[in-house]
Amino acid sequence: MNLDPTFALPCPDDTDVAAIPLYMQRLAETVEAQLLVERTAIRAAMRPQCAIWRETSTVGPISNTGFAQLSLDSPELVFANYGIQFQPGGPVFPPSIGQGNISWNEPGVWTVGIAVKYSETGTVSFGTERKMQAAVYKDTPQGGRVIVARMDRSLVTADTAPNQWTSWQGTFVIGDDTQNWHWAATFTHANAGSTVQISPGDLIVWTYKVSSDDQIEVS
Repeated sequence: MNLDPTFALPCPDDTDVAAIPLYMQRLAETVEAQLLVERTAIRAAMRPQCAIWRETSTVGPISNTGFAQLSLDSPELVFANYGIQFQPGGPVFPPSIGQGNISWNEPGVWTVGIAVKYSETGTVSFGTERKMQAAVYKDTPQGGRVIVARMDRSLVTADTAPNQWTSWQGTFVIGDDTQNWHWAATFTHANAGSTVQISPGDLIVWTYKVSSDDQIEVS
């Protein structure tokens, strides 16, 4: 039995009659194992990890001199296609995915989004700002935190109609030390006529994995 110099695969010759069935079996098992790896990768790419939450409690009321931390304190899990362990409360979300206080269960390219329907409790002041600020940050070995990316969404009311929806999403790379990566958001406004609140069900958060950080996607 000789080995192929390029692929190091056994190449039976005419005198290896008994070895040919064994060779074919080993070759078939190798091919099947490789196909299984490729099939698993394709399924993961076609069905990315995704989860959607909706807050069931009221956020606010918020004055025009204050701000609201957009945390999921009483969340309802609307959809998830993978196992999630959630620890509610606090300013950090997406909530715990996987084990412990981990915002993302594995490294890679992730998208996080938020949709908010804000409601004025009284008069709507024309031309006033509504603003969401979000940041991705990472814990440092010294016990602090450093902002890796920051995203803001600012709107100005064009009329006096209340109950407006606004949304935002961003995509970024999460490193191997997933437990050190977090995301948080706040809401502020300049409506002088009244306070603003976010009613139950009107704060929606989602996250999904776009790809691994070593996988090239073409779309």
